[in-house]
Amino acid sequence: MSKIIAILTIIGMCFGVFFYVDANYAKCADVKAIERRLDYKIESDKLTTTQGRLWRMEDRYGADPDKIQDKDARQQMKELKVDIDVQKERVKHLEGK
Repeated sequence: MSKIIAILTIIGMCFGVFFYVDANYAKCADVKAIERRLDYKIESDKLTTTQGRLWRMEDRYGADPDKIQDKDARQQMKELKVDIDVQKERVKHLEGK
C-alpha cells in the first residue's frame, strides 16, 4: 500500500512540475514571435537611419550623385542608395513572416 501511495505521489509531483514549467516559462512560439518583432524593429531602424543619412547628403550635395565633385561623397551616396534597397527587401521579408 505504501508503494502505491509513493508512486502516485511521484507521478503527481511530476505533473505538478510539468504544469509549473509550462505556465511560467516562455514557449518556443512566443520566443520566435518576439524574435521576429525584434528583428523587424532593428531592420526598420537601420532603414530609417540610412534614409536619414542619404537625405542629409542630398540636401548638402544635391539628389544626383553623378553631379557631385567630391569622389568620396559620391561613392558614399551610391552605397547608401544600394544599402537602402537591400534594407527595404529585408524589412519586406520580415513583414511577410
